[in-house]
Amino acid sequence: MKRTLLATVAAFSLAAAGTVQADTSKRTNISAKQVAHSAGNASGAGLNATEIMIIVTAVAVAGAVLKSGGAGSSMMTPFTRVSDARLKTDITRTGTSPSGIPVYSYRYGTAPEVYTGVLAQDLVDLAPDAIVPLKNGYMAVDYGRIDVDFDRIK
Repeated sequence: MKRTLLATVAAFSLAAAGTVQADTSKRTNISAKQVAHSAGNASGAGLNATEIMIIVTAVAVAGAVLKSGGAGSSMMTPFTRVSDARLKTDITRTGTSPSGIPVYSYRYGTAPEVYTGVLAQDLVDLAPDAIVPLKNGYMAVDYGRIDVDFDRIK
């Protein structure tokens, strides 16, 4: 059931991006409130925080693709992750990458999982080409453009 839900969300995201690429007069708006509501419903369906983050990331990536004009955008890669500091808690700086980018451990909201990665806000000056602005006002990071890996550590 979980895998079916995740596959459906991913398929919907890709289909939405393809639809917008074919007809840019059609726009889909997904608010942060709608994503949070969907995530709450998903957790009630037995999804863990990692699976919810996959859904949130799929929706955010689809939103960025929609905003940028289609799936052919050079801004989008498979390495894009929602990385806005406003969505993270328990943020602790753990180091610095060879290029000078601060590296942190953090959680998304109240999720128990701990991740390591960057804060999008740090990249505004350090690596602006790695930032993917999302329609909902948050920022994602294209980890393929920086020398830091996004990983789950707990």
